[in-house]
Amino acid sequence: MSGRVVCGLCLRHMSISDNGRGQIQYRCKHRGGGWSIPGRSKRGLLEAALLGLRLLGQDCELQEAIRRELETERRTARQGGRRAGPAPTNDLEALTEQRRKLLHLHYEGHISPEQFGEEQARLTLKIDAMQDSNRQAAQAALQANDVADRFEQVAQLLRELNLDDIWEAATEQEQRTLLDELVESVVVLPSHLEVAVHGAPKLNVLPEEVGLKAVEIGGVGGGT
Repeated sequence: MSGRVVCGLCLRHMSISDNGRGQIQYRCKHRGGGWSIPGRSKRGLLEAALLGLRLLGQDCELQEAIRRELETERRTARQGGRRAGPAPTNDLEALTEQRRKLLHLHYEGHISPEQFGEEQARLTLKIDAMQDSNRQAAQAALQANDVADRFEQVAQLLRELNLDDIWEAATEQEQRTLLDELVESVVVLPSHLEVAVHGAPKLNVLPEEVGLKAVEIGGVGGGT
């Protein structure tokens, strides 16, 4: 789990320590936001990561919920965001035509250079803003499609993977490689853990689901 355990308050990697009883723990050693996060055992965090992998591979209801969430994000991206969508093509073409006519009037001597400069700058700003909005909407749509595709790939892999048998038969190095390939991070928060599997949204895991104690935070944390 080294390099994958993150404090959910300060967003920095947690440090490894020994609790004095031969048990490895991860603790946040950074003063500030992460200082009140309790120490969490390596075993519990590992169980959380494996639970996240099992759920993504076996829980059909969870998979469908994730698909619905990703499809909502994909529709939102295609529409250009919740608040501001991509500029309609007709509006962009109308502004471009206005700028073309403005240049013609300038060449014909019907407006002063000062008027031309001011109006051209105004139209150009609006055109650039619309084009930038369209580029961002297109990029967001591509990214949303890529996220949805990657989720289907990882879900299929985990469905076909007999994770528990493979894990039991694997050497320590092979287990580490498996985690490196599949798990992006385990984020430790005061009330729960967030398991991020590559290609999937984060999954919330309660401490008690993986043999850890629920901890009420009151200062520098101890804990399991």
